[in-house]
Amino acid sequence: MEIFQTSLFPSRKGDFKPDKFKNAIRDTLFLECVKNGLNDGFRRMREAFSAGDMSMRNESNFLHEAIFNGIRTQIDTYMPDWDVSFSTNKIGSERLFFTFGDYIFILKITGAKTNDTKPSRCIEYQEADKHIITLEYSLDDMRESIQSAYFQYKKGKSSTYIMSVPLHQPFEIQEETQSEDIIEVKKPILKVSKKKAK
Repeated sequence: MEIFQTSLFPSRKGDFKPDKFKNAIRDTLFLECVKNGLNDGFRRMREAFSAGDMSMRNESNFLHEAIFNGIRTQIDTYMPDWDVSFSTNKIGSERLFFTFGDYIFILKITGAKTNDTKPSRCIEYQEADKHIITLEYSLDDMRESIQSAYFQYKKGKSSTYIMSVPLHQPFEIQEETQSEDIIEVKKPILKVSKKKAK
């Protein structure tokens, strides 16, 4: 699926409307499928790596695919008649995404850097035919659980919409709208200077 290329008619999709997005997923099992897919994928990764003989790099890649496959399994099971399409990842290095209605969903672990490529610029600047929403998740410091997950709509460096995905309680929509730029935390660089003795 060559979906991350610049649209010939980008104005056709119009501006992102949070209410339209909420209405598209409301009264469906979509959010529950995403929540369960995240949890199932993490559980599968923990089971596969419980012996501790694999590197964290392998663990991260496995987790990403396990979450993607967990969401796909949930949607195929509980929403078989819905028009949800999943990318194939036969090579193992392709971007994992799925489409639902007027939206493209991309999985991303919080803090992961992306290379500056034509598809990544298309994603960052919302140049595809559909609105691109990131399903971003983060792990706790000990990598023992998924700490948080949320849908995020970004254009450039600005995040204009965030909707949390509660992972352990009954699902209810919690959202936050932002219009300011995302601020990245920078670690201070300490310099040692020699002081003259008097």
